[in-house]
Amino acid sequence: MARGGSRGGNRPSRPAMARSQGSRQVPITNARHNHPEDKAPISRGGAYDASESPDAVRIITMPVSYAGAEGTTATFTVVAVSGNGSPIAYQWQERIGGTWTNMANGGRTSGVLTQTLTITSLILDDDGRVFRCRLTNSYNTVYTTTPSILITSAVWNVIDESDNTMVTETVADDIVTEDSA
Repeated sequence: MARGGSRGGNRPSRPAMARSQGSRQVPITNARHNHPEDKAPISRGGAYDASESPDAVRIITMPVSYAGAEGTTATFTVVAVSGNGSPIAYQWQERIGGTWTNMANGGRTSGVLTQTLTITSLILDDDGRVFRCRLTNSYNTVYTTTPSILITSAVWNVIDESDNTMVTETVADDIVTEDSA
């Protein structure tokens, strides 16, 4: 006897299965209702992809990492469309201590609720910061890739006892201090 009933009888329907992930099969679910029996769009490869729903937020262009000098401005932009025409809500997040935290506008940071995040007047401490954007419409929520900031050079000012700038130099090599030597 087969599971769920006799051969040829009324067997309960099993959820459609996506392509194998390792040694297990993953049920295809509808992102909105999370019911395996709902008919969910299937990609050409057989795995469910919420972005293929005609109602979903679809990311067209992912933000890219920024590499630049101290004192410059980093911008991160995502381009997306809402398949069902509902507005897209943007929320930029920063990974702090392994946790994604919603960012707020203020200081050197702007655009946290728009498609473009801007960080002005970069400082050495900005090196290694990692971001992502959460995009939500009335159907689903998706996240971008995780761009970061790489400070490639820094400006050093040598000042004498009278607060006169004696030398301003852009350093592009690794910065070595007495503490790290």
